Amino acid sequence: KPVSCTCSKLSDQVGVFVWWWNGEEKERIAFLSKAAIIEAHDKPSARGALICAALVASGLFEERDDDQSLDVIFRAKLGADTVGLEIETESLLPHGSGLGTSSILAGCVLASVWNVMGLKYDESSLLHGVLYVEQLLTTGGGWQDQVGGLTAGLKIGRFGSSPDTAHISVERFVVPDEQIAALNARLALVYTGRTRLAKNLLQEVVRSWFGRQSHVVETVAALVSNAEMCASAIKKCDWLSMGLCARRYWEQKKLMAAGCEPEEVALLILNLYERSVADAAWLAGAGGGGFLYVLLQEGKTIQDLTKTIGNVQGCESMTVHSVEIDQEPLTVDIS
Repeated sequence: KPVSCTCSKLSDQVGVFVWWWNGEEKERIAFLSKAAIIEAHDKPSARGALICAALVASGLFEERDDDQSLDVIFRAKLGADTVGLEIETESLLPHGSGLGTSSILAGCVLASVWNVMGLKYDESSLLHGVLYVEQLLTTGGGWQDQVGGLTAGLKIGRFGSSPDTAHISVERFVVPDEQIAALNARLALVYTGRTRLAKNLLQEVVRSWFGRQSHVVETVAALVSNAEMCASAIKKCDWLSMGLCARRYWEQKKLMAAGCEPEEVALLILNLYERSVADAAWLAGAGGGGFLYVLLQEGKTIQDLTKTIGNVQGCESMTVHSVEIDQEPLTVDIS
């Protein structure tokens, strides 16, 4: 599990102390007042901003706390001996992986803080809490990545809204263990290491949507119907049809955001198909510099994938990783 959070109560230091990895060593960032936390929570480029947004979303602070120091707030909410919090997060994934790290990490932080607060929560509360964190952070995310990373097994996430509420729902698929094992044997991740080509990609897509550009509106509808077709294939354990849906999905994503597929990745995908190594290959997230999902053809192995990558010009430095469907993605230890 490459993403984690540890939250500890402090009895001797007033404030919120966040351990931040600066690329070479750990650095401790101190937020010594509620105002400092509020100041950082909506600035996604600021160090510790996601932690601050999660603290705001957790319900730890209330409007009536404005004139109170952190030690007073913490004693009231966390126990008479608590005057501070120490929060340490870790992600072993590279920056811009496309695997939804920020939303998954936000879920880890929320779960940790809620446990420290002694609050009970369910899966739905956590999913919607992450959505709230991402909106506070102003990144615009939180709609789907936490569904993939925090809920167990194979599933489809759906989103619905009304003028007053937004709702994320999850449908899990009951798939026999032997079929899960068969799918695990055919899944792989390739780390491309290529930087994303299009800047502000999400904002460009959203602007196109609000501008009602026909290619974006039509593609969004096609993405939804394709997801439902993929869900139907998975319920039937029809991995070939699932692969066809994944191929279609990546073509649709490229229509949404031109330039999201680096040239070397396009060449690799072409070789995987021409050499009959993969049934499908598609980039995680919005495309660009992260991981490439691969559904190997039946009978093909990770060794076959590695060999193919080594023979494609410009792809020799890419690395191959195994992957499994996680049946218990979120684990909480209390000590």
